[in-house]
Amino acid sequence: MSHFTKIKTKLTDINTLERSLKRSLQWETKRNSIVRGYQDNTINAELVAINPHSSYDVGFIKNDNAYELVTDFYGLKNYYTQENLLRLITQNYSLSVIEDEAMENNFIIGVPEYEKDGSIRLVLSR
Repeated sequence: MSHFTKIKTKLTDINTLERSLKRSLQWETKRNSIVRGYQDNTINAELVAINPHSSYDVGFIKNDNAYELVTDFYGLKNYYTQENLLRLITQNYSLSVIEDEAMENNFIIGVPEYEKDGSIRLVLSR
C-alpha cells in the first residue's frame, strides 16, 4: 500500500523549483529520479530532493502546467508538517523568482535575511 501524498502547487518552473529546494531544504537534488517512501515504496518524479536523514524523499511531478509535491509525510514527521514543508518551499520559490526579476532589471540584490517570524527580508537597490 502506498503512503505517498500528492499536493497541487502553483510552481511552474523546474529550474526555479530546484534552486528553491536546495536553498530551503539544503538537500541534494536529482532530475528524473525516484522518491523513496514507506517500506521501500517508490514513485517516479521529475525532480527529487534526497533526504540525507532518512529514506523518505520529496519529489515533484509535472501535472498540467504546474508541479505536484509528492512525498510520504510519515517519514518526514520529525522534520516537517505538510503545511511547513509547502510554505518553506513556496516561500523560497517566490524569493528565487524575485531575485531573477531583479537581476533582469539591473537591481543590486542584498543577502536574504530570514526573520524569527518565518518571513524573509530582501533589500533591492539600484
